[in-house]
Amino acid sequence: MLLILDDLDKPTVEVAKDLFINKGTILAQPQCKIIFTVPTSLLYSGQYNVVKRSFGKPFILPNFKIKEQNGERNHLAWRCMHEIAERRLDKELIATQALDYAVEMSGGVVRELVRIIHSAASRAVATNANSIQQPHVEHAVDELRMEYSFSLTRQEYIDILRQVHETKLLRSDDEKPLLDLLHNLFILQYPNGPGWYGVNPIVYKLIGV
Repeated sequence: MLLILDDLDKPTVEVAKDLFINKGTILAQPQCKIIFTVPTSLLYSGQYNVVKRSFGKPFILPNFKIKEQNGERNHLAWRCMHEIAERRLDKELIATQALDYAVEMSGGVVRELVRIIHSAASRAVATNANSIQQPHVEHAVDELRMEYSFSLTRQEYIDILRQVHETKLLRSDDEKPLLDLLHNLFILQYPNGPGWYGVNPIVYKLIGV
């Protein structure tokens, strides 16, 4: 028997720590194979080795590296994101330029791409458009950026994001803000190949980069 426990990556970092660190031995007790989804941020906590002892080596589902560390477009990853979108809607319903912008602003995160296109489609319907155009995607991105701004109220967070954007590394004297930013997709991880970190493109304007 195989159990798949999905959406356990959605709770806050504190709840995830309680589940997988304090109650990890209990979760691992059933005598069957179990797949748990775990927040990426938990892997960077100082107590990750405790989680590893209970659950073994993790498999990290990477974001699509749509751009290389030097900013050049990764055409293979870009095409994959296009294909994901085109399997959900007819390609005639979204302009190529609009889809390119949605892919770019998603940062290679499929969930973000779906959110952007869904919101852009709603905007297109509201304006009686026959297809999703660039202004519809821009409107969707602006709405998502506003959502992100609600959680970006501390200068410390902005300073960390600027540092990550410049260095592509994770560095902070305080673990908690770093884990919060990872958990809430302000910081994106690209582990495929030589691993590095980037800032979610949606929040670029919020941190002035």
